[in-house]
Amino acid sequence: MNTIYYFSGTGNSLAVSKKLNDILMEKSEIISIPNVIQKKIKIHADIVGIVFPVYFHDIPDIVRRFIKNMEFDSSPYIYAIATMAGELGHSFYTINKLLNKKIKNCL
Repeated sequence: MNTIYYFSGTGNSLAVSKKLNDILMEKSEIISIPNVIQKKIKIHADIVGIVFPVYFHDIPDIVRRFIKNMEFDSSPYIYAIATMAGELGHSFYTINKLLNKKIKNCL
């Protein structure tokens, strides 16, 4: 099972999530981060995608909170896709740091 979680301010990240799902061999469930942010997110998928826009050269606060609320019952393959008009800034550094810390604490 594959899941793509997305946050989209203007619709670009949602469009990327849908396009990605169209080209993947195994279809994914596409879930809006704002719809699940208020609770712990139990991750059961084998592959997890996180799609988000870059805000001020980093990840949006809602994506940061989402990662902090994730709970893993296994070691999924996790990837991130950032949409932006210019530079990535620290976004992938931040994602990597948060996920590494989270996975060490959950497993």
